[in-house]
Amino acid sequence: MILEKLGLKGETVDYTTVEFEKISTINKTNFDFDFDFDFSTESGKNLYFEIKYTEKEFGKAKKDAARINKYDTVYRKAAQNKIKPEFNNCDTFLANYQIMRNLIHVSKDSYVVFVIPKNNTKVKDQANEAKALFVEETYKDKVKVLYWDCLYKFIDEQKWEDKLKIHFEEFKRKYKL
Repeated sequence: MILEKLGLKGETVDYTTVEFEKISTINKTNFDFDFDFDFSTESGKNLYFEIKYTEKEFGKAKKDAARINKYDTVYRKAAQNKIKPEFNNCDTFLANYQIMRNLIHVSKDSYVVFVIPKNNTKVKDQANEAKALFVEETYKDKVKVLYWDCLYKFIDEQKWEDKLKIHFEEFKRKYKL
């Protein structure tokens, strides 16, 4: 279902790879998860999800010695050829920390998907601007913005068991989507 909505028709989820609260193989920290959810397809494509429900914005990071060092030793290289050179600098990276840590995972076979409420203007603008401004042209199609509203409409159109639809309706009500 989600693959079809993302334009990846013909792909199938490899359910043995589904993982919540994924730690990045680039960042390798356990104090902060880079992805809310991720999985691979049977053909080897990776999908990494950053999911926003009620947050007011994507996170920034304080510019301190530890973060500068992390940028210099890890993120700068990871962002090469994925983030446009004019934006691959410590100040821009830290000012857009949460988004950038996600975007550095795009590749030929990897997608980053932002699932956000359409009516959250700040989050919506940050996600769309990050895709438009920061990401190299080669990888723009690997960054997807999916709105909860559209996802729910898609779910409503499916012929699923009542229990599953009830679950999604409760979620929608709880988060006022």
